[in-house]
Amino acid sequence: MFNGKAHTALRTLVESGQVAPDEAQRQRARMAERVLAESPTLKRHNFDEIANRDVARMLAAVDEACFAKGLHACIAERGAVLAACASSRMTSAGGKTVVGKPRHGGAWHIEVRLAVTPLFRSFRDDEPTGEREINVNGVRCEDRLTAALAVVEHEAMHVAEFLCYGTSACHKPPFQEAARRLFGHESHKHQLVSSWERAHVAFGLTPGCRVRFTFQGKPYEGIVNRVVKRATVLVPDPNGMPFSDGQTYTKFYVPLGALERLEDDT
Repeated sequence: MFNGKAHTALRTLVESGQVAPDEAQRQRARMAERVLAESPTLKRHNFDEIANRDVARMLAAVDEACFAKGLHACIAERGAVLAACASSRMTSAGGKTVVGKPRHGGAWHIEVRLAVTPLFRSFRDDEPTGEREINVNGVRCEDRLTAALAVVEHEAMHVAEFLCYGTSACHKPPFQEAARRLFGHESHKHQLVSSWERAHVAFGLTPGCRVRFTFQGKPYEGIVNRVVKRATVLVPDPNGMPFSDGQTYTKFYVPLGALERLEDDT
């Protein structure tokens, strides 16, 4: 656990700070405008690209508006490092906070990661999934920038809890209560468009469905096994790998738009 003047001030804010729900919404809107004005990358609220520095800007805006720069002060007091980045590797979580323990007397390293893949799957005018309401941590979001800020608020709460108590758990009541008071979060989960939802709504693909595709000019037919950024399709192959159903398959990783669903033989 961190100790010191900044730690005490941050802990007091985490345990007793409160913002009215309507003010939390206005505060988030002000942060969005600030980040948009400062960023050379973000061109609009429904941005098409985002840089690591943009996530750092969001984290700094949340720290200033919601924690009175308490995260920065506590990090400086401890001699730790706080970083932020946009991650394309996470495909289902909205974000993640990673704490690296110091080695050989070095500094603690805390990194806030914003998952951009779920953001880019959401708020799309060119696909049916763009028509539904998006909620992040119980906050209704009209665009990617608002959703990103709601995710960063959640991750900033993880940072604050770790700095105050040495641990953090968003499924526990203290985290959820503090996030509700400080950010107006009524949930600790996001409802961004999932890979399976996009596959089903936009392309008519479901687990186990039969599909046709072309690879290197040759046609194949197989079964959709998994969907992340692309679909994992299992094509029957006597020389392939054995699976739990007793059959052998070769795996192909295929863009969703390159798959044609086949009608079931029923």
